[in-house]
Amino acid sequence: MQSKKPHTSKLLTIILLLCINLNTFSQCTWTQVEFDDFEGSSSPPFVVTGPIYGNGAHSAGAKNGSLGLWLNVQNGAVGFPNQVLYNRPYTVCPGEDYRFQTWIGGTGGSDFTTSVYDGTNITATPLATYNSLNGWNFQTIGAFTPTSTTITLIVRNNLQGNGGGNDFQMDDLELQVCAPSSSDSLINLCLTPGLTSLYDNLPTPMDNTGNWSGPSALTGGYLGNYDPATMSAGIYSYTISGGGVCPDSVNTVTINDSPDLTTTNITTCDPSVDISSSFIDNNFIGGTVSYWQDPLATIPEPNPTNITTDGTYYIVMDTAGCADTADVIVTINPLPPVDAGVDQSVCIGNQVTLTGTGATTLNWTNGITDGVPFTPTDTTTYVLVGVESGCVNTDTVIVFVVPNPIVSTNAPNPLCEGTSVNLSGSGATTYSWDNGVIDGNPFTPASTTTYTVIGTDANNCSDTAQVTVTVNVTPTTDIQPSLFTGALPLLVIFGNGSTTNINYLWDFGNGDTSSLFLPPNITYQNEGTYTVTLIVTDPLTGCSSSEEVTIIVTAIDTSEFSVVIPTIFTPNGDGINDVFNAVLVDSESYAMTIFNRWGNSLFQTNSINEGWDGKDASAGTYFYIISYSYKEKGELINKTVKGTVSLLK
Repeated sequence: MQSKKPHTSKLLTIILLLCINLNTFSQCTWTQVEFDDFEGSSSPPFVVTGPIYGNGAHSAGAKNGSLGLWLNVQNGAVGFPNQVLYNRPYTVCPGEDYRFQTWIGGTGGSDFTTSVYDGTNITATPLATYNSLNGWNFQTIGAFTPTSTTITLIVRNNLQGNGGGNDFQMDDLELQVCAPSSSDSLINLCLTPGLTSLYDNLPTPMDNTGNWSGPSALTGGYLGNYDPATMSAGIYSYTISGGGVCPDSVNTVTINDSPDLTTTNITTCDPSVDISSSFIDNNFIGGTVSYWQDPLATIPEPNPTNITTDGTYYIVMDTAGCADTADVIVTINPLPPVDAGVDQSVCIGNQVTLTGTGATTLNWTNGITDGVPFTPTDTTTYVLVGVESGCVNTDTVIVFVVPNPIVSTNAPNPLCEGTSVNLSGSGATTYSWDNGVIDGNPFTPASTTTYTVIGTDANNCSDTAQVTVTVNVTPTTDIQPSLFTGALPLLVIFGNGSTTNINYLWDFGNGDTSSLFLPPNITYQNEGTYTVTLIVTDPLTGCSSSEEVTIIVTAIDTSEFSVVIPTIFTPNGDGINDVFNAVLVDSESYAMTIFNRWGNSLFQTNSINEGWDGKDASAGTYFYIISYSYKEKGELINKTVKGTVSLLK
């Protein structure tokens, strides 16, 4: 701790508070002297009761609160107009400015005059008047300057006759004086040891009848001699009493000590320092502070809050010309270049190593040892504290603990032999399957197999999942007819070489069906080509297969009518064989329906010129029923043909 130099001088500040009546109200403050809200008594004083009935504090006269002054004038009362209803004296200070403020009014048709008189003579010329009619008004009456110690407030009725409704109302009656406002004059003196008369230094002379008050007892009576060696600084007041209701006249003198600075030298490892907080004023008086680079205060320091260079700097505090100077020595040591490294990411459960540089002593928070691997459990910011030559610097690094992905796969339904399936992983970014499977690509498993996938996310964290694909055996279908062709009537016996003990659905092409393993014998009564279909289904797995055979039944007479039905078509848009349809010559009617292997109708038409384009169907075998009619020897013949067609893509 150091101080440039001590001071025994003190600063004298004299503030003048004057009581001046210039009859200009801007230099004074209106202050309440008396106030009556008429709430206390039902029969307030100063009411002239003769010409009034129902008078007093009444709710009819209340503007604020519950009661107010209410004067109900008698109809035909003697002495009207100008009859006095309210006569109230006030004690005042002569020569001061006064005014009244009040809520005042009357009922419809009323006419009252409120007057203020200097003294008690209410026949003289009033100092102020106000004529109140009906309705409430907040009114200022005055200002005025009485010459005596009494003023009188008079309320008169101005109406004559027997008319009703002439009622006076008043509430919150307030007398105010214009108290002198302070007029401040400021004198600053650097006091030398010895006595100083505060009275002699007042900016405006006052008479010597006043008294001094303040932190210390001044000497010399009205002179107010102040000795800085023995007396305390502070506020001293010189008061001339106004006496009675008149306001006092007051001068206030404020004495402050001169500044006395003590500084603290600064040694720091920060890159910059703030010398504006390196000193204290032992006298706590304050003042204008400036900062300099030389003891003579000729080179200013432009940035005292951000000193970046070692050296001696000088601080000056000036209080109204009284100043003190002190110096502060600044020493700035460099910080060590501590480096905690770059942020890292680690999969949960894996180890990470933090290695810092830049200082002789390196310590990590969270119990970490520099250069030693550890396994973090949560994402954490680690602080590296480096110490070099007493200077401490820090750096931080974030270790992001990344959760492993939760990998799952789709769960396909059990398959039938020869059916393809897609296996796809989810929850990661890339996926690697065993058994040669490629994620999302279809493949045909040969048998029931469990597949394992490893999923890896963008953080190179991974997880595994497994799925078992069940492959069910597809049953075999084998139709064994006794005949494939013959003349009417044709009896065919159907044998069955298919898988046994499952479900069977026969369609013999002539409208007959059967669900038996060995169906009944079928007799074809009409010539034609009949497609016989057998669908074999395993009810436990849903796997099925089918087979078709063609039975041709001929008549004794050969028909000249011909029909051609393709067995294959290729809807690939090349203009060749793109549509499946029968070719008939001279047909009378035509209808064709296309079915898939599950018996669902895919296409229907009644026009020989409209065929099935197969655009919305996948490659495979489809079933058709074609019905047509033609005339033979004048007789209309109806035919129905069932069969299969292969769609190739």
